Amino acid sequence: FIYIFLHIYFYIYIFIYIFVYIYLYIYIFIYIFLYIIYIYIYYISLYIYICSGIFAVSLKIGTFYGFYTWVLFSFCGVYVRFIPSVLAAMFAVCPLVPSYAVCFPAAMNMWLRGDYITLIILCVGSYLPKLFVDAAIYGDLKT
Repeated sequence: FIYIFLHIYFYIYIFIYIFVYIYLYIYIFIYIFLYIIYIYIYYISLYIYICSGIFAVSLKIGTFYGFYTWVLFSFCGVYVRFIPSVLAAMFAVCPLVPSYAVCFPAAMNMWLRGDYITLIILCVGSYLPKLFVDAAIYGDLKT
């Protein structure tokens, strides 16, 4: 009789032990999962808050100048497009050098080849966004 009692007690003990640990693991998993969702929502809202200000304007102006330089250089037949596009985006975000300065090496190449019409299109096309686009993008900045 004691053997059967101990045997049943052992199985009940193992069942309760496993049930408690499974419940504990599920509880910990749910807690960690909810905490991760909380952190995710917090950082997403923080990202949206940051993006609504100066960061968004810098991102917009850098993206515009990068793509615009790529399209302009493609239109004018310049073979090296990637590095000037990246440099134009960086110069637009951090204006140590004007972003239209990246057209000078290509303009020198066109001038040496005697391709004056494309040279004028490239130089004017590189300078025009500075007159209109910067004011429009900086106008989105909230004070």
